[in-house]
Amino acid sequence: MVAAITFVPVAISLVFGFLALGVVANALSRSRSERLVMTPIAFVLAALSLAIALNAG
Repeated sequence: MVAAITFVPVAISLVFGFLALGVVANALSRSRSERLVMTPIAFVLAALSLAIALNAG
């Protein structure tokens, strides 16, 4: 049971890090449509995962 208590905050933190990298990658894309559409979507997903990560710990 102790492993599950420490695993969840670490796992969601890794998910947030991955999504935050996605925001940067989309923002630096050469495709204008990707920057305009996918960057805000990736940002919202990263922000929501950050909210979950802060509440999981």
